[in-house]
Amino acid sequence: MITTLADFGFQYGDDGIVINGDNNTAPYLDIKTVDGLDNVPLKVNSKDYDGRDGGIYQAEFEQMRTVVITGEIHGGDVDAAPIEPLLDSLKYNFAPTTYPKPLYIHPHGVAIRQIFCKSGGFHYSWEAMRRWNSSPFSITLVAEDPTIYGIETRITPGILTQPNPGHGFNYAFDYSFGGINAPTITPVINYGNKPVGFIARFPTGMSVTNPKLYSVTAGRILTLKMQKSSAEELVIDFYNQTVRVDEASRRKSVDLEGWFLLQPGQNWIQYSSDDAVPNGAMQFEALDGYR
Repeated sequence: MITTLADFGFQYGDDGIVINGDNNTAPYLDIKTVDGLDNVPLKVNSKDYDGRDGGIYQAEFEQMRTVVITGEIHGGDVDAAPIEPLLDSLKYNFAPTTYPKPLYIHPHGVAIRQIFCKSGGFHYSWEAMRRWNSSPFSITLVAEDPTIYGIETRITPGILTQPNPGHGFNYAFDYSFGGINAPTITPVINYGNKPVGFIARFPTGMSVTNPKLYSVTAGRILTLKMQKSSAEELVIDFYNQTVRVDEASRRKSVDLEGWFLLQPGQNWIQYSSDDAVPNGAMQFEALDGYR
């Protein structure tokens, strides 16, 4: 993860070449346009009613995000600072990958953000500009997950506390957390403007039986029927809806499929288990999400 990037700068990968950074040392890249950082096109389905006015319009989910960056490479003296070595480095930087890499962006006035993208390649052409050691370029990047994330992983700790015969909720429905561990409610904050997933991590050092996570904010609950020993780590991934114990999948242990996302702002999450020995800490890990 990078920690510094100049305003209006871009960088693909932790060790990638900075674009629109230091424009004082030739050769350098100067961005002219960036498309694809606004709202992503929606997945739209519509159907007219038969025999009456109106119809059904569904536009709940977003398509993949495509980011296109165009600009010019400017070199200095054609012999002292030729652009060809930089072009080779850029083609390597934006080579295709099996897994997404972060595209870091730094809009003016806010912290650095990232989009996890696969590269569509670095492209340029031989034009008259090459006579004075310059060339136009374009970069295409595709994000399977269209969310723009912050770069800081926010870690919120919580503790399963003293013994208790159980706890009940009376919201839109009645639900009882049984067991000997009192539920603990934790505020988890998403400072962005889009609902996002998160990680719930139960580390080694404590055993847990049948953990339960309830979002008071979203009104949804996820329950697991399983036993985690004190030597194991349990990771519940609300991004990808997976459950792993020491890297082994335990997805079939999900008993109630109430997966939920962190809404923008403060989220109240209630969690409990049938028992946890000793009373121990777990944590929520999340990145801010932006549209």
